[in-house]
Amino acid sequence: MPHTVNVATVATAVFSELSKLEGEDRKRALLGALAMLGEPVPTGAGGGGGAGAGGGGGAQDHAPDTSDLPPKAKLWMRQHGVTADQIGHVFHNEGGTFELIAASIPGSGKAKQMMSVYLLKGIAALLSTGEPKIVDKEARAAAENHGCYDQPNHSNNFKQNRQNYLGGSKESGWTLTGPGHKAAADLIKSMQPAA
Repeated sequence: MPHTVNVATVATAVFSELSKLEGEDRKRALLGALAMLGEPVPTGAGGGGGAGAGGGGGAQDHAPDTSDLPPKAKLWMRQHGVTADQIGHVFHNEGGTFELIAASIPGSGKAKQMMSVYLLKGIAALLSTGEPKIVDKEARAAAENHGCYDQPNHSNNFKQNRQNYLGGSKESGWTLTGPGHKAAADLIKSMQPAA
C-alpha cells in the first residue's frame, strides 16, 4: 500500500481509539490489529491468558518468568523488542541471577566473539540487578569458557572492538552504554534457533 497518509494523523487516530481502553485490552487491540495486517506479532507480547493475539500456542519452551525483573530490565526489553523467549535461549535464570548459557557466541573471529560476551554479560547483569555493570574478570572467564579469550591479544582486541558500547574501566568495571544496549539486543535476537 503506498504511503499517502500522514503517519502522525494515523498515530493520533490510533491513540484516540486506544485511550478508550485499559492496559491489557489496549495491548490486545494493538496486537490484534498488527496480526490482521499480516505484520509479525512479537512472541511473549500477547495480553493475558489464552493463545495470544497471534493465534499461536501456549507458553514458550525457553521463556523465563520475567515478572520479577528489575524495572530497568523490563524497560530495556520493551524498548528493544526483546521477548522472554529470546532471553531464555541465551540466559538461564536461577533465583533471579541470569547466567549466559548460549552454546555458541556470534562473531567473526575471537575478537568479535569476545566483545559479544561482554555485551551479553552486561545484559545478564541488567536482568539480574537492574544495572548493566560488567566485572572484567567475570567477562574474561566467560570468554575463556566460550573459547574466545585470546590472552596475548585481549587488550588490543578489546580496544579495537569496544567502540562506543562500553563505558568505564577494567578496574571500576564496564557499563553498557545506549549503543551497547542496542547492540546487545540485536545480538540476542540473532542468537535464536531456526524456526
